[in-house]
Amino acid sequence: MQAIRLQCDMSRLTVPVVAALAAVVGIACGMGWTGLLAGLGALVFLVLLVWDIRIAVPLLVFIIPFGPRYAMPFGNLYLATIIAGAAFGVWIWRNPLLSRPFALPRTPILFALAALFATMGLSAIQGIYHLLANPPYLMRFVQFFLYAWLFVIVIQMRLSRDMIRAFLILAVIAGVLEGIVGTVQWLSAPGLYLSGTFDGTHNNFAIYIVFMAMLLLGVALEARRPWAGALAVAGLVPLLVSAVFSFSRGGYVAIAAALPVFFFLPIRKSRKLQLLGASAVLVLFAYFAVPVDVRLRAQSILTDATGRDVGISASSRYEMWRAGFRDFLESPIFGKGTWSYGLRDNFYMKILGEAGILGFAAFIVLMYTVFKEEIKVVLAPIEDDFVRGLCMGLVPASVACLPVYNLTGDYMLVHRFMGVFWIVLALVLKYTWSIRQPGVRHVE
Repeated sequence: MQAIRLQCDMSRLTVPVVAALAAVVGIACGMGWTGLLAGLGALVFLVLLVWDIRIAVPLLVFIIPFGPRYAMPFGNLYLATIIAGAAFGVWIWRNPLLSRPFALPRTPILFALAALFATMGLSAIQGIYHLLANPPYLMRFVQFFLYAWLFVIVIQMRLSRDMIRAFLILAVIAGVLEGIVGTVQWLSAPGLYLSGTFDGTHNNFAIYIVFMAMLLLGVALEARRPWAGALAVAGLVPLLVSAVFSFSRGGYVAIAAALPVFFFLPIRKSRKLQLLGASAVLVLFAYFAVPVDVRLRAQSILTDATGRDVGISASSRYEMWRAGFRDFLESPIFGKGTWSYGLRDNFYMKILGEAGILGFAAFIVLMYTVFKEEIKVVLAPIEDDFVRGLCMGLVPASVACLPVYNLTGDYMLVHRFMGVFWIVLALVLKYTWSIRQPGVRHVE
């Protein structure tokens, strides 16, 4: 046992030593003080990560949502991908040295996620030359794997309830800040397509905003203390403003699909009546008070009569969907090859064309297991009103963002949404497990 412990302690020096050598090489190659600072920063981070892999969670929930304009000019998403990759590497490297290597909690989500990875990986082999010849597609495939794998990494960590609660609070704060950024954008230039820090992509911004808004709405509905409810509502306001002025028609449909879900959850009847009244006020406000551009954008969901651009958008989507279905017919089992082409504005059609019926079935099974586990979370006897409210909001948020939003976009690929989604889901599951089985300790 002492030999194994010594091996563990000695092995922890490997990554810091490599990082220090990389910093020296960077300076020697002429990177100067910039290279020195970057190398020292990498060294500090890797030392902390190897010492306690849990540090990746608060970093990622705050860094993932923010893009190249805030607060780093080279793009926070790249930094988040590096952190996720480093966490994956440390997890793989340290696990074989533990007494129970790769011991994972038994949740059907893990098996469903593994099935999706397997089918997408097998399909990707068909188009491996295309992936290698197109680095952006290959990078998106790697990012999809890394961000989804965060669920596996977080689910295996040793976390106390207080630590889980703190991480969830940080995730919500990051979401509210992103909503404030969007609100400031609109106040600065009313009528602008809000994109927050999401590189000018208003749809990707909207799905993250809708996800966080539903989580915070759950917290507001479950808050016992008036000041806590007031804080939740105050944080909800910039999120709703950003959702409305993101001009995302998928966002409008997602909110409309998510709100009724709350009425089927075990929330107090008085709060459901309040939600019903607030929803009616929101609809009236949205129709009579928001600028006409927003109303026309929402109405264009059902008709192309509001302008030529809408017709072009619809026809281009139909053509992409038809192309994906043709690919499926040519190779119905494994598809054309994962990430063998660009976006399809419909993840169902994209995965059907790229990964065939096997990949499509794996995706449906994954969604089913996610919702099944979330229902268990909703029914868990959670006393903390913040965590319980977030659990209530997670179900409508998932309804909005997984089955609904993916009808008009490839949002399983939006890493600044999916990264946060997988982390939040893992944290919530771990919290409820600690209630049901307080004596269980998961392998880190």
